[in-house]
Amino acid sequence: MIKVESSVIINQPIEKVFEFLTKPENDAKWYMGVESMDHTPGEPAGVGSTSQSKTTFLGVPITVTWEVIGYDPPSMIKAKTVEGPLTVEGTYTLEAVAEDQTKVSVHGEADLVGVFDLAEPFVERVAKRHWDASFENLKDVLEG
Repeated sequence: MIKVESSVIINQPIEKVFEFLTKPENDAKWYMGVESMDHTPGEPAGVGSTSQSKTTFLGVPITVTWEVIGYDPPSMIKAKTVEGPLTVEGTYTLEAVAEDQTKVSVHGEADLVGVFDLAEPFVERVAKRHWDASFENLKDVLEG
């Protein structure tokens, strides 16, 4: 199992950041490797809502279905995979650190299988760099 943590400070109010993060269609705008993220149109974010992502990681295409398993606006959203080749659980936490400044953190855990399992320490390092770069993209998108 790998564990990844990352965080970023975004110069936007917590409500705006939370709203952006909880719309799956926004993931392709900032998260590295996401080609598309689909969910039921009009379906609000919340416990039980689902979405499907098509991603590439280390050159391997991956399609997974996510389910929201924790939701506490505007401070937390937690999701896990329910279909796909990987078992992943991730939690975003948001904290207002100033009036118009938000700290976004992610804590993720994944059970690796197949080719990924063979190189767990390498995959963990790459995933950490991937998250750090994605969070910089998120900062750029929300502050731009």
